[in-house]
Amino acid sequence: MSESIIQKISLFFFYAFLDERQAIVASKKAIDVLNKKVSLSEGTGNAPDLEPSLIIHIIFKIWKSMKDSNSLSFTNFNLEAGWIVPEDINLGLWRQFLKDASEPELHAAILSQILFFSDADISKGLGVTVGTVRMRTSYALRKLGALRL
Repeated sequence: MSESIIQKISLFFFYAFLDERQAIVASKKAIDVLNKKVSLSEGTGNAPDLEPSLIIHIIFKIWKSMKDSNSLSFTNFNLEAGWIVPEDINLGLWRQFLKDASEPELHAAILSQILFFSDADISKGLGVTVGTVRMRTSYALRKLGALRL
């Protein structure tokens, strides 16, 4: 799995949870699931198929399971390295957006505007239409824009 895929997975969970521990646990789970899929594909003689829509689908499933269960396992993690957020970055507006936005708007904002997945890939990964993805992204951007004022 490429470093850029791992980075996208990690960034999604960082922005979705704004909690270092949850982001690390969720990222590890998603990477493990995707690595298993790659291993299974290689075992059948087929090339590994890590389409963006599959990555999005796995990310969403892990996010939903962790959000619903609120159970975290912190074994085997070194949290001291952690996330390095530059001091001049203020996540206050993002925290407010997390409170104000619906979950679909949050997903659309992160996947589309931060991680730059295409609307088609997001649509396929989440099982919604492209128009729905665009609508959710539009609503999310309006809410974010209103926070700046």
